Amino acid sequence: MKFIKKLIAIITGQSNPMQLFLAALFGFLLGFMTGFQYSPFIYLVAVLLLLLLNVNLVVAAIIFAIAEILSFVLEALSYHLGAWLLDGFLQPLFKWMINAPVLAYAGFDYYLVTGSFILAIILGVIVGFVLTRSAKNIKVKMAALQTEKEAYNRVINKRSIKVISWAVFGKSAHKIDWVQLRDKKLKHPFRWWGVIVTVVIVVLLFVMSSFMQSQVVKNILVTQLTKVNGATVDIGQLDIDALDGKIVIKDLAFANPDDLYQNSFFAKELKAEVNVSALLAKRLELSDVVVDNVLTNSKRQSKASLYANTNTESDTITPVDDKSKTMDSAGDVSKENKTQQFDVRHYLKNANEYYDYLAKLVRVIKWLAPEPVAQEDKAISKKNNDVIPVYQYAQRQALHLIEQSPTLVIARLMVNNIRYNDALALNVTASNLSTQPWLTIAPTKIHIVSVDKTMNVDFVSANNSRIAPSFSLMLKSMPADKLLSDIKLGNNFNLTAKTYDINMQGSWGWQSGDIELNAPANITFYDAKINAGGVNQSLAKLPFKFTVRGSLGNPMIEMDNAQLQNILIESGKRAVKDRLKDELKNRLPIGW
Repeated sequence: MKFIKKLIAIITGQSNPMQLFLAALFGFLLGFMTGFQYSPFIYLVAVLLLLLLNVNLVVAAIIFAIAEILSFVLEALSYHLGAWLLDGFLQPLFKWMINAPVLAYAGFDYYLVTGSFILAIILGVIVGFVLTRSAKNIKVKMAALQTEKEAYNRVINKRSIKVISWAVFGKSAHKIDWVQLRDKKLKHPFRWWGVIVTVVIVVLLFVMSSFMQSQVVKNILVTQLTKVNGATVDIGQLDIDALDGKIVIKDLAFANPDDLYQNSFFAKELKAEVNVSALLAKRLELSDVVVDNVLTNSKRQSKASLYANTNTESDTITPVDDKSKTMDSAGDVSKENKTQQFDVRHYLKNANEYYDYLAKLVRVIKWLAPEPVAQEDKAISKKNNDVIPVYQYAQRQALHLIEQSPTLVIARLMVNNIRYNDALALNVTASNLSTQPWLTIAPTKIHIVSVDKTMNVDFVSANNSRIAPSFSLMLKSMPADKLLSDIKLGNNFNLTAKTYDINMQGSWGWQSGDIELNAPANITFYDAKINAGGVNQSLAKLPFKFTVRGSLGNPMIEMDNAQLQNILIESGKRAVKDRLKDELKNRLPIGW
């Protein structure tokens, strides 16, 4: 019984005004915080101070439970308060804390964390003040009543007084000397066992630093890669060697946002070098990342989840015919060079399939090189602020306040043997990949080559450099059957070929939230056979020049409508030249 009484006395601490005030403050702080993964520094400091200082833990626990409920009720208010603070006059202060070592883990880059922290402080101070005043009044009144036995006995037998006595003062009301309690002064602000526990925790954190670093790295990777991927990213195991700066990741899986039961990317093992000192500022800098034997479209053991993107715009591209924005069938022909633009939607039999590929390509580019002026992390305006669902408040992050270096950067990456399907395996090398490319001085460069050397892709994003963004595509000896069967060639025109090559080099850039292209290209069909109006012609090579322009979501093909006529007429026999010219005059370009 003595042990229980002693334990209650230890837990309740002292009932001095400062101890009660801190109990209210820490209770609201822990109750309002979004989660440990968002603000580990605030959680750790608050818990250690609760243990270290002689705070009434019972009062703190009661207030924590009340604050936890209030945090859900006032979540919208906390979020809007955070937006006002981070994008208002206090932005320089919060920007400094967001980019400062250690303080970066306070999570002030999240709007909800910032608003919840300030609101918790305000409510904690108010409730703490009311609580200390009330406790002081109770002590004074009970000390005055203690000399009047009849009135005193009536009061101490009230259920409310009994509960308050046990919760606040740690004793039954009958056993409290109220006069002594009223006049009691604070001897020391610390718990002796709290000091011991705090020292033990600090020592454990030091001993388990490698484990803690692994958890920090894993949390940064999962958080940032999930945003990039748009769906769940799993890491089976992550080991870090802080002394050698090495990291090994096993069972890295990217869920497919379009099919949550599949992984679009699965790597059994990933090895890299890591800058350990950058972790102090919640930055993850990786270099010499090597990944071997990647699987695509593999089955997941459990269903993944979509990332609740706060961006209300969809990345899905739907080939809906908009007559106000597309050309007529005849197109726009230049009188000087007879160049014509074609809306590719009019010439593809299965346009949806190709537009799905374009949608995936748009998503990949947004991962690698998001638009600097139209990102999810931009300062919140009233227009995009009001449409955010409540469950997304916690994930809304003020990434525009992150400075100096990106949250995640991969200096060099090599991915070998990506099995896209049974017929295609890819090798990828990349440099300067990051979550905030506008903070990266060097350009992002990506080189993709198929194992059989039939495909070669180069992609360059400027980042914060002066290099112009560009890309190139080379396809060699590709089967032509699939491509030509998907093109609408017209009733009296037919083209077959054995293989084809494509060589495309151009530039790209962001324009009003869309990706704009300007890509001149050459395509050459080999062993081609043409039938135009009953006239047959066989060609060893059939080259075309064209340019892809406009939005990547709805590109236009620009080409000289006389080039095929010229090729066929010049390659045909003299006797059929006039007939070919008459037949082709009103039927080319294809699809008319």
